[in-house]
Amino acid sequence: MSDSEKPESVMDRAKARFSAFKLKYPLVLAAVVGYACFEESADVVSDILWVVSLQNDMKPWILNTDSRGSAYNNIWRLTPSGDLAFEPGQVGEVTTTDPVPKVNMQLYAGRPGFPVYDIDGNVVRSQMCGTADNPFSTLNYWGNCQWNYDFSTRADYKQDTQVCVKFMNFYDVNAAANSFIGDSNDPITVWWDSQIAPSFETGAFDDESYILSGGSGVFKVNGTAGYYQVNMQNFKKSDAVKYKSGSTTEYAEDSMTQTTTFCERLNSVYIGTITIFSFTMILWGGKVLSQIASLITKPDERYETAIDFPFVGAIIPFFMLAFSSSKKKLTEIEKKNQNEENAKPILYRVLGLRWLSTELPCGAFMFTSTLCDKNRWLEYGTLDTDGNPRESVKFWEAVCYPLILPFTSTYWKAISCKRERNCFVKFMYYTFVWPVPWVWALGTWPVHLVSVLLVGTYSIAFFSDHSITIKLIEDFPQMVLGYYYSTQVRYNGDAIFSATLSLLVLTRTIITIALSIKKEAAKDFKQLNSQEQQKLHRLYGDITFGQAMWVTIFVPTTIFCIYAWNFPGLVYAVHVRKKKVDPKVVPKSIAPAPDVERPATESPA
Repeated sequence: MSDSEKPESVMDRAKARFSAFKLKYPLVLAAVVGYACFEESADVVSDILWVVSLQNDMKPWILNTDSRGSAYNNIWRLTPSGDLAFEPGQVGEVTTTDPVPKVNMQLYAGRPGFPVYDIDGNVVRSQMCGTADNPFSTLNYWGNCQWNYDFSTRADYKQDTQVCVKFMNFYDVNAAANSFIGDSNDPITVWWDSQIAPSFETGAFDDESYILSGGSGVFKVNGTAGYYQVNMQNFKKSDAVKYKSGSTTEYAEDSMTQTTTFCERLNSVYIGTITIFSFTMILWGGKVLSQIASLITKPDERYETAIDFPFVGAIIPFFMLAFSSSKKKLTEIEKKNQNEENAKPILYRVLGLRWLSTELPCGAFMFTSTLCDKNRWLEYGTLDTDGNPRESVKFWEAVCYPLILPFTSTYWKAISCKRERNCFVKFMYYTFVWPVPWVWALGTWPVHLVSVLLVGTYSIAFFSDHSITIKLIEDFPQMVLGYYYSTQVRYNGDAIFSATLSLLVLTRTIITIALSIKKEAAKDFKQLNSQEQQKLHRLYGDITFGQAMWVTIFVPTTIFCIYAWNFPGLVYAVHVRKKKVDPKVVPKSIAPAPDVERPATESPA
């Protein structure tokens, strides 16, 4: 029994019955079409709300959710006396090992000759550093006072613990700055955590901390500006450190201070969520742009585009029921969609192959006339991927041809010298000449790989079936992150509800996609054609040494520089070449050419 004669599965029969039911009752059809658009639009809105909520939830700990005070790290040493302290040699420096952006900023005081006042305006030191009474600081190359002492010599250093907290959530820096009793001045606002400096000796914000705003003349005594030495132990916030009831080591959920593990997991969830959300917005924006273009360029398909347009597409099907012509159009659109869904494989829809499979003329994107001759296909008996005589080249074939060519027998044959009989010449050629094209080809290969990946990204973003791709790229990872956040970071009922709802919505889609891919993959493996004339590297048959160099060096560089980063230009280039495809008849059958040596031709390069 052939595959076509085998009975359909239960799912296929149920799907066919439901499709017929929708066509029989237009109101049901309008409800299904409208709900599909509503679900997709609501999903995007819910994701936006989730990202905003997550950012607000993470703001007390993750630096990249709030630029305020981003000069200091959020991973600190907590001294036995409860003060925040820097690691030795890292005053003001944020490292890549912590869950924060990398910031290299050594703390320094710009006016080392200014005096230092205490809270009452008394002179503590005649100048900030460079004197005998401050042996723990030095002047840097620019003449600024800097913190560079080895704080690990502090007596209780080994008793420190690591914690995660934002500096400005631990200390009330504005209260500290305005505690100075000196000349009358306006209220002081501290915008950056780097305006507060630790002790030169201990690297901790203890009774010998400094407010560096004095360098600009904010703190004055009898008109003389200076720095303010403040006891930051008096300005800790009351909610900075809270422990769970009955514990002295486990932090409460509303505590501003948490463990480093907590922040690392929180940062992982944040980065994952923002990354997935960015891909979702690219897909959603690509869908909107492509639909706007369709509304303008394809007036005959405006109904079809409108019912799939975000937000408004949820109600347009019901308006179409009010008029007999548009009601009939809705049914026709559904029939067309059902036929395309049955005809087009799931991977075709996910990867946007309707654009990548655009038929282009011979030699498209090769930038040389020597490969634009259709007679090459007649000479070599070249077949397309369906096993039919060649009439054109698909866009994805034109782009991928230079990518796979260096690793094939066609390239080996092009750069070899089998016809040379002199052994010494052969030895010299393979020793000094033959490695050159390989090195060049492999050098440009990563560049072309980036181009191919960008083309694939454009295809998925603008030409794929977004009802599938958005679910795959966004909903499933978001569901996983929601469960991870609630189980590994902190319990969040909204995240559990959202993740569970996503799981229920995605179950049917995931099962359908998995079964379709399995069915299509099995079918493709059975129909896999092993003819040499059908393989991609035989697209233009045998090529010369010059053509091989041209295709593997010049073509990748040109595509990368002109088209890979220029999506509008790439779309236009494909459109222009598409118009040049000759629809005239070619011979119905082509006999494969015998594998004989061809005379070498001049290189196009």
